Amino acid sequence: MATTTLTGIQAIEAGELLGVKICKYTDPTEEAREGLDAREAREIARQDPSLIYVDLGEATRALVTECRNVDDGTGTLAIIARQALLDGEGTPERVREIVHEAREEWAAERAHQAGLK
Repeated sequence: MATTTLTGIQAIEAGELLGVKICKYTDPTEEAREGLDAREAREIARQDPSLIYVDLGEATRALVTECRNVDDGTGTLAIIARQALLDGEGTPERVREIVHEAREEWAAERAHQAGLK
């Protein structure tokens, strides 16, 4: 199976979103490490983002790409996509469906609230 390696902030975001292992390459001061938490990975990435990485399988890479395509910048859609994964529905198609449904619900809620004002 082909893998894709993400580095830096992209790796940290993918690790958080998908629950995949965030890793660190060997550097002059420390050996390689696996299973970093996002906070520690960000601290290391501030010094050298190229030290942080995650390896993704092909299906997971496609899902990460789709999550980026639908992200509205708030992080809310990433939470929805992660829930789709946890529910066992982690395909790009299902993420698109879930996001579409969520956007429709939010639009209806905003319209309802506007009508109350």
